[in-house]
Amino acid sequence: MNKKNIAIAMSGLTVLASAAPVFADTATDYVTVQKDYKNTVKKLQEGILNGTISEVIVNFNKDKIATLTIGSDNKEEMSKTLLNLVDKQLDNLSDGDTVTFNVTYDSTKKPYTQAELNSLKTQLENKVLYSPATKSTGGTVDASGTNLAATTTKIYGKDIFNISVDEDTTNGGYKLVLTENTARMTELSTAGIKYVDSFDSSSTTASGSAKAFTAKTGATTDGLVLGKTLNVSSSFAPDGTNAYEVTGLALTATVADQKHANVIVINAKEVNVDIDSSNSDSAETLAKKYVFKQEELDNIYKDLDKSGEYATSLEKVGGKYQIVLYPEGKRLSTKG
Repeated sequence: MNKKNIAIAMSGLTVLASAAPVFADTATDYVTVQKDYKNTVKKLQEGILNGTISEVIVNFNKDKIATLTIGSDNKEEMSKTLLNLVDKQLDNLSDGDTVTFNVTYDSTKKPYTQAELNSLKTQLENKVLYSPATKSTGGTVDASGTNLAATTTKIYGKDIFNISVDEDTTNGGYKLVLTENTARMTELSTAGIKYVDSFDSSSTTASGSAKAFTAKTGATTDGLVLGKTLNVSSSFAPDGTNAYEVTGLALTATVADQKHANVIVINAKEVNVDIDSSNSDSAETLAKKYVFKQEELDNIYKDLDKSGEYATSLEKVGGKYQIVLYPEGKRLSTKG
């Protein structure tokens, strides 16, 4: 077991409890401790219910207990079955025993949440689509008078489209939907804020050459739903033929990304030992009880020798200096 896995297991932390989607990390092994098994199982159940997890093989030590195959019509059943299979086993896990979940998952199958779509909505609403026109760049101009005049007005995504985040009753989760913001586009046109391919303030150009901003036909047809991926940078681009027309969302089909992970629940203990003049335990005694990697010990020694009490490996806890060491299979906190 490597240091990273021991640290995760013994600190009581679990990758599955992070803010990222279940199993979003590229690693294939996750280790958590028996006392946190309920949270681990809960996260697995969430993955089953939201469609991320398609299969779970449950193992006790080296023996396979069951294989759960999850489909669209049995998510609730499989979620309950998983808990019933392991709840008692994990609650009474003995020293040295493990329960391993071999998980097949695809994070692209997870429905969009309201929070992540609200974030995309804000980005799209505040995206600058057109800036004031220049001699070489098309953009906004003031066409309210007889001749074109300069303007400082910019056109944003929210000026062309109403963007909403709605519950997706078909795919689950939420979807992002567009409708034309006709009221705002009319307001801009009435105020004379229009589009031109170029503008030179030193020359006179009739206002009739400017075009009112509008959404391209069909721009609101497709929304962002499960199975599609959005490119914010490419969305709401000017049409290639009529640059005053705004295109819709830049969407592509989401590419499946099936992966496998082993979620291992262990029964591990945390040991804290004081090493000082009043304690019978010594570094020699500990060395006999635990096997440490020589390279890690060397690095800690060099850190202490170079920086003393300011060493990065040193932490002051309760008036004592503490170094955390990771022997094979256990965690040892020594204070002295």
